[in-house]
Amino acid sequence: MRRTALIDLLAVALLGLASPAQAFVVDANNGPGTDFTSLTAAFASLPDGATVTVRAGTYSATFPFPTLVGKGVTILGEPGAQVWGIGFSGQSAGQRVVVKGLRFGSTGGLLQFGGVMLDACGGPVLLEDCTTDTQAGLSVVQCPQVSVVRCEFLHAQWFNTNRFDHSTVVCVDTQLSGSTTSAGLALTSGTTQLVRGHVEGGSLAGPYTGMFGVDMNGGLLRLLGDGVVVGGTGYTGQVAAISGSGTVRKSPAFVLGGSAIPFVPIDEGWTTGTVAPVGGVATGRLHGSANLYGGLVLGTIVSPAALPGIAGTAWVDAWGFAAVGPLGAPLACSVTVPDLPALRGMAFGWQGVTASATAGLVMTNPAWLCVE
Repeated sequence: MRRTALIDLLAVALLGLASPAQAFVVDANNGPGTDFTSLTAAFASLPDGATVTVRAGTYSATFPFPTLVGKGVTILGEPGAQVWGIGFSGQSAGQRVVVKGLRFGSTGGLLQFGGVMLDACGGPVLLEDCTTDTQAGLSVVQCPQVSVVRCEFLHAQWFNTNRFDHSTVVCVDTQLSGSTTSAGLALTSGTTQLVRGHVEGGSLAGPYTGMFGVDMNGGLLRLLGDGVVVGGTGYTGQVAAISGSGTVRKSPAFVLGGSAIPFVPIDEGWTTGTVAPVGGVATGRLHGSANLYGGLVLGTIVSPAALPGIAGTAWVDAWGFAAVGPLGAPLACSVTVPDLPALRGMAFGWQGVTASATAGLVMTNPAWLCVE
């Protein structure tokens, strides 16, 4: 574990960002301090940049999903907060959306197919520690910067399948799966990075074929770490893990369960991070083979930017390297988040750069974190 004077700048940077956001409480049970009893009512009144705590409770199913249009927001779900579905649309490049700790899906007829819909969100979107009750999907359309960390969107089908359409999405330690009518993930153009995690196509009994793990229609798919993509099964056996057209780049440890379209083998690093409460410790890790030399950076979240001489894009405004050295074993660095309640809901990120004789300098995936 390494620590440098650089990481002490996190406290200064977060304090600079922590202008008091307007805070609201959504509570279906209307307990003390409640501002709204539903997300629909909250979204109709919230100011741009608000922080919303969603208390434990079951929030009724409505379609279309409650959707926040043209505003940034941070939504922090308390344990037991159950939401059928939620949507965001039309955010500008400077409007950030953070959703942490919600559980999606509900039982009962077609209304069990819930999840998250992101449509033309121009700013950064972070979904962290969101889970699934029954069927719930993640739809991302024309969004340039979406990070999905430790989430699950399982058995998605019908109107809200797992699909990334003309978007740039990074999934870290995330599980995606399809159901009887859908692939685990449908990709159309754009760039997707799957870092570790698990993606599985739907399986069907009887005289039916299974669904693909990832169904591609152009674009770039980058498979990093020791994740798994699996095709579903049917009467013909297991179908392809990856099908369609596009460019696939795969690290050696990433497993494909079923055949796949041709892919480019790569030896590139990947970045992970641990969640941090106020007053707690966050740790970033840069992983990779012993053939790589790398550097791990820490910074605030910015729009994607190309850096001269480095393949890939930077998603963090780095102040310098927090840790540098040969890989093989993960390169790690820790930082203590100041014990200030105003920092709850703030987001920052780790990202790495690796160097090798064959690939040169390559930017890894970002690993964003939301302060609890």
